[in-house]
Amino acid sequence: MKLIVRDERGRQAFIDFVRRVDLKKPFSATFEPVKQKRSLPQNRLFHLWMQVLEGDTGTSCEAWKQHYKELFLSRFLDNCFGKEVITVQGTSDLDSGEFSQFLEKVRQDALENGSYLPWPDELGYDEMIQKYGA
Repeated sequence: MKLIVRDERGRQAFIDFVRRVDLKKPFSATFEPVKQKRSLPQNRLFHLWMQVLEGDTGTSCEAWKQHYKELFLSRFLDNCFGKEVITVQGTSDLDSGEFSQFLEKVRQDALENGSYLPWPDELGYDEMIQKYGA
């Protein structure tokens, strides 16, 4: 069961739930702040930037996405039927703050390599939208 506490009523529902737990069996619970996932505008901007890079270089959007995930996100070593497999963290795992940091790293890397990726409030953003869509 997942319960999100947003107000006093939610807190009371959580307390009531915990009081009803059967103490004859072990029970596990985690109580932590809710992280705000990456936003849809952030995700749209990232995909738009990948289109710009594809237009600038001829390399597919999918290749650019994979490149930046491998460059800037965490890697995990897993074991599948005795074989080691490296997986890369997905952008959907990032909260909005982490995704903003990821976007800034992507932007900086692209700029260092000759591609300008504007933020929505910067010069060139409207032209980028006109050329590549929203």
